Amino acid sequence: MVVTLFLSLIGCFIWDRFCHYLFAPEIFHTIKDEALNTRFEHFMPILKTCGIIVGVIFVLGTGNIMMVGAAYYFWQQHKKQQAATAAGGGAGAGGAAAAGGGQNAAAA
Repeated sequence: MVVTLFLSLIGCFIWDRFCHYLFAPEIFHTIKDEALNTRFEHFMPILKTCGIIVGVIFVLGTGNIMMVGAAYYFWQQHKKQQAATAAGGGAGAGGAAAAGGGQNAAAA
């Protein structure tokens, strides 16, 4: 049953491309050129999203509410690190704090 479904899906895809080839060759060539220019980095956002979904399903599947809190904490730390790096001009993991800047240096 599943094999038939996938064969039907592949057949529809081939038929669609064939119709583009016959009736809209300029669109077909654009589709072909874009497919040839696709690189691995173009798939990274969707792979990241899939990783997040798997992580959420894992955390919820364990039934441990402490994992949700830990995930939120680490996410907040990650966002702070990104903000510090962006503010410091990419001066490493610490950003402005590692370069001697930040609130503590300004208050002294």
